[in-house]
Amino acid sequence: MSNVTRQTPPTVASTRQPLHAFIPARRMLRPGPLAGRYPAVAAMVVLFLVPYLALSAALQPITPLISGTLHISPQATSLASGMANAAYAAGTVLAVQFAQHLPQRRMMLIYAVILVTGSVLAAAATDAPMFIVGHILQGLCTSLLLIAAAPPLFLGYPAAKLRWTTMIMNMCIFGAVAAGPLIGGAMASFHAWRPLFWIAAGIAVLGLILALLTFEDAPPADRSAPRDGRAIALAVGGSVAAFWGASARYWMNLQALYELDVAQRTNPAIASSVSVLPDPLGPNNTMTPAAA
Repeated sequence: MSNVTRQTPPTVASTRQPLHAFIPARRMLRPGPLAGRYPAVAAMVVLFLVPYLALSAALQPITPLISGTLHISPQATSLASGMANAAYAAGTVLAVQFAQHLPQRRMMLIYAVILVTGSVLAAAATDAPMFIVGHILQGLCTSLLLIAAAPPLFLGYPAAKLRWTTMIMNMCIFGAVAAGPLIGGAMASFHAWRPLFWIAAGIAVLGLILALLTFEDAPPADRSAPRDGRAIALAVGGSVAAFWGASARYWMNLQALYELDVAQRTNPAIASSVSVLPDPLGPNNTMTPAAA
């Protein structure tokens, strides 16, 4: 009789499994009826980006009207515009971080809902806090949508569409900024500012509808990407300090100058912080001497 002991094979339950083996696959949502249609996606991008850019350029002529209606000083209105621009600047960095770890198209719908909410708050504002919060949300969500909605328009279609995409983006950015003062002057001549903000709110609603119709689920870009909290904190703090100081030009003092100085110092701080990371959120060494 053999002395060899018979061993039973290990069961699956007794075998040590890697952690990722137990993580179920993420369920993809059903695409919208216009998913992949270039004209619909391009129209969605235009509707998301144009209103805030035009509003920010049109705000100066109608600032006295807003101040009179909401009983706030022109300085406070200028500060609201500055903080909205700060949110627009900081939102770009936040959007890139969110896109790395969260489903991009699902987040785009959330951004669009918040944009509609902010637009309605600004248009229906009855006091200064309501207007300031709404306008800041407009700036923040426009920047978030720029990162969430525009890249698929560049990367998701054949190269033949790139010429049209470039033209659309140029018209969105430069056209809206150029048309803003003309629109603001026209509204000032009619002594009304709310219709302009209600039009922006209506455009945001149309953008949300198109976002639902063109929805095409997509996974996060790179879940293994580092969470660059230091760069985000520096970017947000620098943006707020810069636009707060610039908005204080009506009562320029040492505090405003100090805030502008802090904002200027954040750029080299961000560059030095990301230069030591293996995979930084905002790489600053993409142009090598060979490429240059």
